[in-house]
Amino acid sequence: MSDALNDFGLAIRRARILVLGVTYKEDVEDMRNSPAISVIEWLRAKCAHVRYHDPFVPRFQVKEEDQPPAPHRDLRADPVERRQNVTTDMAQAISEGRRRTDPLESCELTDLELEKADCVLVITAHSAIDYDRVARKAQLIVDTRNVIARQQGGEGARIIPL
Repeated sequence: MSDALNDFGLAIRRARILVLGVTYKEDVEDMRNSPAISVIEWLRAKCAHVRYHDPFVPRFQVKEEDQPPAPHRDLRADPVERRQNVTTDMAQAISEGRRRTDPLESCELTDLELEKADCVLVITAHSAIDYDRVARKAQLIVDTRNVIARQQGGEGARIIPL
């Protein structure tokens, strides 16, 4: 993910990431053992602006006990200009080694949402998602399920299959 963004001239910090699918497998509501939880928390710990769309999960919150331990990071060691855009709550959470646990709500998968995302990350390939439209509207797609390649889209976006 970070390599894809770097190759596109972006950093994870403050990047707008749209995650498609947060369940552990396609077309189910079950989030147990979903890789999306740790991926989203990793992105949030890196100060990315994460949104998600999942037709089966309207809202979720990562519980403190579900998170991997965070390394201690003292923001006071960072230059002032790197700290300016970090909110007080986020700075405190990072310096105390905590992750953000505020709940996330599934956003509507609109053309505008796809266009304003710096990167669309496909984690779960739900059949209800129009991946041709995703490929046409997104700037950059990291496809962990190879669903975009299976579709006939992909002319408009830079697609990185994993």
